[in-house]
Amino acid sequence: MTLVLLPPALLAIASASGLSTHFHMADLTTAAVDQTTHGDLALALEEHPQTFRAGSVFPDWGYVREPTRDLAEAAHWPPFQEAALAWFIEEHPQPWGAGDRELLVFLMGIICHGETDEAWHFGSTAFLTRGLAEDLPAWDASRGEALIEAGVDIFVQVEERPGMEDRDWYLPVEGLVEIYHSLGHTEANALDIILATRVQRLGLFLEDTAGWLLYLYLRLTIPWCHDNYMEHYDGGLHNGAELTANRLEQTWDALASRRPAESEQDGLEHTPHAACRRSAFVDLARELLECGAAEVPVRQLGDGSVRLGQPLILDRAALARGLAQLPPLLR
Repeated sequence: MTLVLLPPALLAIASASGLSTHFHMADLTTAAVDQTTHGDLALALEEHPQTFRAGSVFPDWGYVREPTRDLAEAAHWPPFQEAALAWFIEEHPQPWGAGDRELLVFLMGIICHGETDEAWHFGSTAFLTRGLAEDLPAWDASRGEALIEAGVDIFVQVEERPGMEDRDWYLPVEGLVEIYHSLGHTEANALDIILATRVQRLGLFLEDTAGWLLYLYLRLTIPWCHDNYMEHYDGGLHNGAELTANRLEQTWDALASRRPAESEQDGLEHTPHAACRRSAFVDLARELLECGAAEVPVRQLGDGSVRLGQPLILDRAALARGLAQLPPLLR
């Protein structure tokens, strides 16, 4: 086991959003899996809940840096998901050991992310569409989307998951690079993935520890979103969890036949996230890592994966200055 030290000069990167929401969606999806018909799937997700969560935020990793945005976009959609499962089937034949099952759960998390985004973003009655119309009708769409996604992150973290983000993240980085390369994305590399995931890890930690600072402002600014983010019938979190659980059950059945499950979605309707505004907490995480005010320990394991540990705040004054600047950034 090796501690990987990453130079601050490599951390000058931008950011993305949706961390707490995707983590919570992973938990809701686990609960929505049919225990009667898919008990093995439910057990696998319950055995590795933090790995499922980490997989569920992975697709956004590349949005934190301009040269890797296309890699992030690719990870959202079925061609990547199907390539990932095909790679898993080839490289990890049954019977699966504990390490194989954890890797598979991470890949299931990637599918969870894509299904959640489909439900959340698209259609005239989708949650994000309704939220913009109800709460921010006069706002530029990309700016309003960024505020709603940041706001729901804070609602989820403060109301549903306070104090829960202290567990290590699993990242099968060498396998992910192989999957990208199998699709022709030969520019994908382990260092870029680790650097960006460290920013995500610290960003979620900051949402957990300081999200309450913005909670009241966001409740007053996007009240419809606050009241409906869990139960909206088209793209609310419970609806997204039901859709995702169905997709994972189909995927599990296909794996039993040693083939990736196909999806009707191809991502062609998706608006690339390059136009989205920065998430304040993840941008602050980037700044703290870049200036050496925070650290996210990385342990390299022998199976080609890494574990990202509990973030460390090394300069509390820098953190305080950054937190003081957050409210204006959301307006």
